[in-house]
Amino acid sequence: MGVIMLQIGEVAKKMAITTVAIRHYEKLGLIRSNRGINDYRLYDEHAVARLKFIENAKKVGLTLSQIKSLLDLEGQPTSFRVKNTIEKKRLEIKAKIKALQEIYYVLDAWDKACDGAMPTSQCPILAQLYQDNQKDTGDSNAQ
Repeated sequence: MGVIMLQIGEVAKKMAITTVAIRHYEKLGLIRSNRGINDYRLYDEHAVARLKFIENAKKVGLTLSQIKSLLDLEGQPTSFRVKNTIEKKRLEIKAKIKALQEIYYVLDAWDKACDGAMPTSQCPILAQLYQDNQKDTGDSNAQ
């Protein structure tokens, strides 16, 4: 029995991702394809397994660059650098959670301060937004 090769559309359907994403991952060197008789991209089981790896890694917040680094570490004698990558990501996520909690507390206080029935000229939320002393929550670029 030979190696099963799937066309890009079949892989996309099986993995529930777009063909555009698959081509992008290939362009970044995350996966490889072979070319069939009609020059169609064909993917083997290893490519499909890597796509599962990529999708699972994205679900925990890893960037494509971080994912590529992890894939490049396969075959290393120890998992030190793999663990180090995950520890850094965990600390990054922890900082984001803290920033989001601070935003939540501000929004919660504002929600409690305004009953929604007062004139907007007396709304404490709008007044707070005009203040210079708003605490920077780390998301100052939000639009």
